[in-house]
Amino acid sequence: HLDKTPMALAMDNGHHGLVEFLLKATSNTRGQPSTAYTPVQNHAQVADVEALHAEAAEKYFNGDYNGAEVFYKKALALNPQHLRSLCNYGALLHNVRHDHDKAEQLYKAALAVSPNDVVTLYNYALLLEVAKQDYLGAEKLYLRALQVDPMHVDTLVNYGSLLKTVHNELATAEKMYQTALVAEPDHIDALCNYALLLRDGMNQKAKAKELISRALAVAPDDEWLQKHASAF
Repeated sequence: HLDKTPMALAMDNGHHGLVEFLLKATSNTRGQPSTAYTPVQNHAQVADVEALHAEAAEKYFNGDYNGAEVFYKKALALNPQHLRSLCNYGALLHNVRHDHDKAEQLYKAALAVSPNDVVTLYNYALLLEVAKQDYLGAEKLYLRALQVDPMHVDTLVNYGSLLKTVHNELATAEKMYQTALVAEPDHIDALCNYALLLRDGMNQKAKAKELISRALAVAPDDEWLQKHASAF
């Protein structure tokens, strides 16, 4: 390990897509928001909360984290149980501010609203694993996420990395990566992490190199690949 920051540890352990996934979570790419949270009192307030969340998400994507935080707080002031604002403000605090305790509070609040929200389960698991080294807690959340969505690619990839690095359960980790690639054959993180497992844990260097070549074909400008591909 050249750098022991949480992000570097995540990269070394195979969590190549941490930043990307948290940004994707901000846009709620999984689709419909949960209906489990307590509704606000009228349609105008609902529209206001959604508009505030949308503004926060746009600012997050554009790198205006201070502005995003302001709008997340405004959305939560109108509806303290707005699921996506809880989850995505938690992601901002987790990934950008590194305020892990406050991020954890928001993830817990989101799960109180919607216990089966896969994005929140995934993000909270990452926080426990990478920032707090609570591997048992992280594993429980990964498994909960996979119970809800057995083909959730990011969870499969990161749980596979935990199985590899923490438990040395290489065969089970391989199954996680293989399942992820069935769901999404060009998923960069799955390709890279599976290649790392094959090279470092299974002495299958030719197959590992093949996976890295596939990843390069999909994302030739990827920073991690540019730095590490030659090692395969």
